[in-house]
Amino acid sequence: TSNTIYVLTLTDATGCSDIDTAVVNIIGTGVTANFTGNPVTGLDPLSVQFTNQSVGVGLTYQWYFGDNDTSSASNPNHVFHNFGSDTIAFTIMLIATDVNGCKDTTTIMVHVDPSSEIIYSNIFTPNGDGINDVFNFNLHNLTIQSASIFNRWGEKMYEWSAPLSGWDGRTASGVTASAGVYFFIFNAIGVEGKSYVETGYIMLTR
Repeated sequence: TSNTIYVLTLTDATGCSDIDTAVVNIIGTGVTANFTGNPVTGLDPLSVQFTNQSVGVGLTYQWYFGDNDTSSASNPNHVFHNFGSDTIAFTIMLIATDVNGCKDTTTIMVHVDPSSEIIYSNIFTPNGDGINDVFNFNLHNLTIQSASIFNRWGEKMYEWSAPLSGWDGRTASGVTASAGVYFFIFNAIGVEGKSYVETGYIMLTR
């Protein structure tokens, strides 16, 4: 923490010696990289504000966000995406460099959940072969509220609300529905509290 003089004495086998000195100047106390992110968990797209708390003299910064994007800003904001079906963990790394070229590195994790998504087929074949016999919805981050099936005249054929239920091609009274095109209305609630209403057509073939 202070300037220091170092002395080197070199002596050979005959006893001859020489002395040299060097002064080490302490011109800084180094650098400590540190930062926080807010928020560090959430749904896609997730906007995170990073607050730099690094300590040092004349600092410059290099950020790596774990998704091939970088930044040299002091306090960057970055939007993370997750287009998959599972939570993705991003490693955020900050490298702080002081005026003397000294570096320090630190990291935190950001977890991004996929956004709510409804996936369904527009055709099903309830013929009892065990393949595509039931029309239902594949849900990500959604909770089903209700689903209803209507025929071409607007008559309700069937409805359900249990997540693992669906339409097996029969009416509520158990009568086999004829092949053709039917209309559906689907209601759900996303994990973010948003209501989803999906409508469309489904073709029944036998």
